Amino acid sequence: MGSLKGLFLGVYASNSVIRTLFLPLCYLLLSSPFLLVFARYYGIDSKLFELFGKDKSVKEIALQVFVGLVAASLPTRILSGKNWNPDQDGGTRRVQQIPYWIPQLRHWGNVVFGGEGWLKQVRDASLAPIVALNIGGAKHNVVLSPALLEQVQKDPTGLDELDSMEWTVLRNAFRLPKNTETGYDELRPKLKQALNDNVFKSQTAEKLISASLSILSDSLPDLVTFNTSIVDQLPWERVANLELTDGTVEAECDLLTLINEYFCSAIVAPITGSQFPGSYELLASDLSTVTECYYALALGLPRLFPKPGLPSAMLAKKRLFQKFLQFFYDLDNPKKRVPDDDESMSGEETDAETPTPLTRMNEFFSKNDVPLEARAAITIQLLHSLVSEVVPLAFWTLLHLHTSVAAQAKTHKADTLIDEIRKETQIWAQATQPPSIHPAFPAPPAISFSDLPRLVSPTSFPLLRSAINETRRLYKAPIKTLKVNKPITLTEAESIRPGVQEKWELDAGSYIAIGLSQSLINTSAAHFIAPTEYRPDRFQHAAPALSVTSFSDPQESLTTSLLIAFVAGVLQLWEIAPAPKKSFFDHMQEAQAAALAPVDGKAAPVEQSSAQKKVGQWVVPKAVDGAGVKIPKSDVRVRIRRREGLPEQRVLRKGK
Repeated sequence: MGSLKGLFLGVYASNSVIRTLFLPLCYLLLSSPFLLVFARYYGIDSKLFELFGKDKSVKEIALQVFVGLVAASLPTRILSGKNWNPDQDGGTRRVQQIPYWIPQLRHWGNVVFGGEGWLKQVRDASLAPIVALNIGGAKHNVVLSPALLEQVQKDPTGLDELDSMEWTVLRNAFRLPKNTETGYDELRPKLKQALNDNVFKSQTAEKLISASLSILSDSLPDLVTFNTSIVDQLPWERVANLELTDGTVEAECDLLTLINEYFCSAIVAPITGSQFPGSYELLASDLSTVTECYYALALGLPRLFPKPGLPSAMLAKKRLFQKFLQFFYDLDNPKKRVPDDDESMSGEETDAETPTPLTRMNEFFSKNDVPLEARAAITIQLLHSLVSEVVPLAFWTLLHLHTSVAAQAKTHKADTLIDEIRKETQIWAQATQPPSIHPAFPAPPAISFSDLPRLVSPTSFPLLRSAINETRRLYKAPIKTLKVNKPITLTEAESIRPGVQEKWELDAGSYIAIGLSQSLINTSAAHFIAPTEYRPDRFQHAAPALSVTSFSDPQESLTTSLLIAFVAGVLQLWEIAPAPKKSFFDHMQEAQAAALAPVDGKAAPVEQSSAQKKVGQWVVPKAVDGAGVKIPKSDVRVRIRRREGLPEQRVLRKGK
């Protein structure tokens, strides 16, 4: 958990005073250099020093401040450490609250500045399966036991999602108007049911998956076209910094950017309609930019706050809002273009006339008098939640699969991990090589996905599903928080005394940090062997815990199916290798080659760069906070080429 994620929890998961004062203090902090210059210029600082520090040196004032802090914090630490109440009626225990140093704020500073590292220290030092934090007066229960977390998720009676955090994200990150808060709270139950019926319900989700498979089948063979001209390249190639390294056989590009730009269209188009992604070329990059600054936007930080990429993220947020605002306006006011020379023609079909989940959601919005601004914000959040989860998980899965193969001991007989996944999925994801029309123009490979029931079955492709779930275990980082509306009791069997049940009572008005609990359990050595290592077969023969997956998550089945289809398709069609790191001399050679003018329509001959002859090494970048899934701090350069030796595609001829 980074500082901004911790700050978001410290502000919007605490009390109303902190939430009210946060933004004014931010603007005061940004203007502090100007205020200090103003105070120095008019001598205000010296007057204040004379008023409060008369006849006292700076050392004396500092010593008094230090003694005062120790006098306030030490008794607080001692008293807060005596809050353990071992037993209540019937042997039920209250959740132990961790000792703290600062009164009123309590663990606020630890969560904001200590972040994930401090929480892991608390987990490792705790002997209880559940502990409590107090963030500015709000008590948050953190579950460290998979069994207790499973009870909470299977029986959410008496629990409700924290409204202030959900509303804050919608308002700050997705521009939901402030005057719609009351109406949104009333509409919220109906909205969740409508989203489930029109997007995530099994039958509707299968239609979306089928449409995505059709897109993948048509365009995945052209993930890289090896065209030298940027005009002839496809949209996702143009932004991936693509460079040809071996004629028209191999290309070097940024892996995350390529996946984001390509995969986003396969996710969004079935929901919005095919015309919208085509008319909004910056859709994928804008969603990615919002993800990179997700918590900065959710906090409502001003544009001048020293966060890299924040101004770009605000512009991306504005473009997204304007595009979807226009989208819903067009749905309510459809326009059909009819050619002037032939009035009998019906014209082009628009997204408003094509039944999609968003057209059905628009009918729901119209029936409930939801303003266009609120429709746009809710839709952006829906699409962003899907893309910000699927794209990073696809990147991390592909990266770790290839990293595991590189670290695997090479033998002549044993298949690699990727070979095993290819064999596991080749019956369903069939990659073939169509016959070429002319030997000089080889046809690109093709891929077809067979029956949909096999894809959505939870028992299909156990190794690939295990690899995806292992990626979730390492990089899933939600902040979902539930509020306890009435006292509830959790029960767990003691490990030391068989047959004895431990009972834990959660107070009404407190919170359960579901997201933090999942992250801490997933990286705990008490529940997973080698928790920091990526083991793709960890869940191949055992179902993952509910800290990794959740049956209560409505979009998990959809995202898993999309991930399986994309990862299987990429592995069946493409060979990916790490790109070697280029030296300063290599960059100079490339600049000189680019500066040479063409001779007789052909590029001047240049010696092959030494970087092209090197062998790259896989490097896993540092993971930083995104939205619900961690994202890489930097992109990974890879070299990609088509797989060779694919089976030839059978061509049926007449009379045979």
